[in-house]
Amino acid sequence: MEGDTKTCPECAETVQRDARICRFCRHDFAGNATRGPPDAPAKKALSKWFIIPALAVLVWVGLHKGGNQAEAPKVAGADICKGWNGQQVLDQARDAGIIRDIRHSSIGAINGAFVEVVTARWTLVGTKIHVGIAMAAYCQVAAADGTGVAMVKGSLEEDLGSVVDGNWMR
Repeated sequence: MEGDTKTCPECAETVQRDARICRFCRHDFAGNATRGPPDAPAKKALSKWFIIPALAVLVWVGLHKGGNQAEAPKVAGADICKGWNGQQVLDQARDAGIIRDIRHSSIGAINGAFVEVVTARWTLVGTKIHVGIAMAAYCQVAAADGTGVAMVKGSLEEDLGSVVDGNWMR
């Protein structure tokens, strides 16, 4: 069976030897520039026109929770990021192949971070690592009063969680 499979260099998943594209992370073994199925157009990078409205919705939801809903536990206060080396967490996650990309943007006074992770690697680590990565990205953009947003998206474009004003949401 071992001769019938190979390991994807992008996500380390085992795939069939004849596979041209990894079914987990869409790595193209032939080295072509496009990702996704061979007959599908190249995947376009997420534009600010997607990220900005998504951040706005997350901020709105975080600020306007229903009165009868239980409030999500506060993971971070305005000072949680002081003295914590969140960049080291992000660097380690990138070195481990969990993080693909991190982008920053802002909507008015609200700052946001968008973290793209390799889904196959993300699922191998526990919730504490998930929260740590999201919090580290949040700390990079959080204002002094604790306002800020960090969204985590998988390589298959699924929502994997976010931190809004210090609250972890899954």
